[in-house]
Amino acid sequence: NIVILAVGINDLQVFYNISMPDIKRGLEKLIDIVYSKLPETKILVLAPSVLNGYVLRGNFSFQFNETSIAKACQIGEIYETVCKLKGCEFLNLDDVAKVSNTDGLHYEASEHAKIARAVFDKVLSL
Repeated sequence: NIVILAVGINDLQVFYNISMPDIKRGLEKLIDIVYSKLPETKILVLAPSVLNGYVLRGNFSFQFNETSIAKACQIGEIYETVCKLKGCEFLNLDDVAKVSNTDGLHYEASEHAKIARAVFDKVLSL
């Protein structure tokens, strides 16, 4: 039994103005909810890949700014720290796949394939 938490990057949109401590607390809360319902399960947390500068020039430029990119660069470390504290497994997707230069936010099909393989391999190793 395993639960995979893949929290995306949308919380970093400008109008949410979320702090990094809030992101940390949010992940902790999600993990606590899972453990309260499924105390014996394994949890695998996936950190999203970092936004790139193209997000500031395309269709999503009104939603993200330089601060969003800076925060995105910190998420992997925060998620990994929370996972160590909570006894969860961790996979940083930024180590596996990069977002597209088309919009700086989403993945191309080839990157999705890399993610699928990495998650598959990680689950098999648990």
